[in-house]
Formats: sequence, C-alpha cells, structure tokens
Amino acid sequence: MDFENILKYFRVSLPRKFLTQDHCNAFFRRMSAFKIDDKKLKKFEKEYQAYLESKSQAADPMERLKEENSHLREGMNRLEHENEFLAQELVASKIHLREEMDRLEEKIDALSKESRKYQREVELSNSTITSLREDVEKVNELYRGSVQELTEQKKHHDVVVGEYRAAFKQLDEGNAREKDDLKRQLQEIK
Repeated sequence: MDFENILKYFRVSLPRKFLTQDHCNAFFRRMSAFKIDDKKLKKFEKEYQAYLESKSQAADPMERLKEENSHLREGMNRLEHENEFLAQELVASKIHLREEMDRLEEKIDALSKESRKYQREVELSNSTITSLREDVEKVNELYRGSVQELTEQKKHHDVVVGEYRAAFKQLDEGNAREKDDLKRQLQEIK
C-alpha cells in the first residue's frame, strides 16, 4: 500500500466502519492496547525500504517510470486541489476583510458626522452662553443704574419730606400759638 492509499483508507474506509460511538470506542481501545516499540518500528522501516528497493529493481524501468509518473501526477493533482482550496480561502478572507473594512469605514463616517454635529452644538451653546453672559452684564448694569437712580430719588424725596415735615411742624406750632391766642382772647371776651 502506498501513502495515498493509506490516506484514502483513513479518510474514507475507516470512518464508514466506525459510524457509531460504540464502534469508535472499541477501535480506540484496540489501538491504545496495540504497542510497537522502537526496535519493531525500525525493523518494519527496514523491511519496507527493502521491499521498495526490490520492487524498483524488479520492475521494468518503463513500468517504474510510469508508476513514478502516476505518483507525480497524483501529487500534482493533490497540490492543485490544495492550491484551489487555498485560493478560494484567500478570496473569501479578502472579501470578508473588505466587507469588515467597509463596515468600519461606514461606522467611522457616522461617528465623524455625529462628532461634527456635537461640535456644532457645543459651539452654538458656547455662543449662547457668551450672549447670555453679555445680556446678564447689561441687565446688571441697568439694575445698578436703576438702583443708584432710585437711591438718589429716595434721598431727594427724604429731603423734600423732611422739608414738608419741618414746614408742617412750623405751621402746627403757628396754629397752636394762634389757637392759644384765640383761646385767650375768647376768655378775655367772656
């Protein structure tokens, strides 16, 4: 049996024999019980090498070349299949990476737009805050001016009220004197 046939046996024939779990467990128990030491393995290797050598010497050179040619063709076919598989895998991975890259670029664009939107909102908020601060300052100045004006008016009114009180007090005193004078005159008349 050559290497390709052994691989075919392990890939195709062997799995058909062990379809159930019980068969698989029995196979693994048998394989784990099978022991080959290094001496036996070297002996098998020597026997196999001797077999190959005797086969190559016994065979007609034309047959040997045909067999070698068929092995090379099988190897070439296997390598072509592997190459096709790897090429398909490469194309699939490139497509997947391109899709992922496109998705990430779209996400970056969306986040950039959102960032610019928020920056505009922040700038608008900052200008609104600046405008409101200026308005507050103007209102504070108007308030201070109004308070100062009202304070001055109050002082002026206090002065006027004080003058009126003084005038009324003088009038009251004058009236009180006249009243006393009139009372005295009225008593004198009586």
